[in-house]
Amino acid sequence: MTLKELLNKKTGALETIDPSKSLLAAVQKMCDLKVGALLAQNASGDIVGIITERDMLRFCANRSAELATTLVEEIMTSHLLFGTPSTSLDDALTIMSDKRFRHLPVAENGKVTGLVSIGDLVKAKLDEAAFEAKNLRDYIAQ
Repeated sequence: MTLKELLNKKTGALETIDPSKSLLAAVQKMCDLKVGALLAQNASGDIVGIITERDMLRFCANRSAELATTLVEEIMTSHLLFGTPSTSLDDALTIMSDKRFRHLPVAENGKVTGLVSIGDLVKAKLDEAAFEAKNLRDYIAQ
């Protein structure tokens, strides 16, 4: 399975935030949407970073009183790695495991088409394994 096939199964919009918004606004949006990350999108529509739950926790460990005054762009990850629609789930899992992050934007021709989480990938791999196991059981039973 590829990231394109996985994204086609996902429901919901690609969630973004203006990097000039406060961290508190980002926290509120993430909670409202029940997501673990937001892509930072500037006024030109360019993806310029990502803000994640982990980024927020690290910030709050020392500076939680500044959530309302610190901007997303001050702590977001701005050097992003991207998957492509043709990236396999195994390759995406390898990238995410090696680099120790849980969200991977997917881009094609310079345009972000989606965002996958490690949970999305693990669920898809488990579904694949269950499907294969069922087919093997059915084949053996014949």
